[in-house]
This record gives sequence, structure tokens and C-alpha cells, in this order.
Amino acid sequence: GTYPVDHHDAFCSQPLPAYVNDSSILPYYIPFRALTVNSISNLMVAGKTMAQTWLANCPTRLHPEEWITGEAAGVAATMWWEQSLTSTL
Repeated sequence: GTYPVDHHDAFCSQPLPAYVNDSSILPYYIPFRALTVNSISNLMVAGKTMAQTWLANCPTRLHPEEWITGEAAGVAATMWWEQSLTSTL
């Protein structure tokens, strides 16, 4: 993704850490492990349900970034199906 960190701190009672304004994270990549679930085999999560930090959620909450994680999960599921694999990591 290439969307900069976008945060809304209007209701924060404490100041945000300095790293939230660091644009050097661009471009960023979402690791495949963010789409998998350790304790449940053959389950993939994408979009808002994937594992992510507050900082990662700032840019990935937007639809284009959210949709691409769904595409990645779909491609991985197809590859697993075709090769008779499981998602147990």
C-alpha cells in the first residue's frame, strides 16, 4: 500500500506517539501471516478482521487496501485447494 498514515486524534486523551506522523513507512507491505489464524487451520481473515496494530490499521482501513487483502486470501485459498495443502502454519 502507499496510503499515508491517517489518524484522527480528536478524542485522544493523551498525545499520540511521534511515529504516527512518520511517512517513511511508504510503501508498506502486509505480511501473509496477518491473514492466517494460528489456532484454527484452513481459516483466513482479511480486511478489518486481519491481525494488525493500531498504526497498521490507519492506512489499511480504506477500501482499496482492505480489498487487496481479500484478493490475497482468495488467491492463497485457491492455491491451497489446487495443491491439497492446509493453512496450518
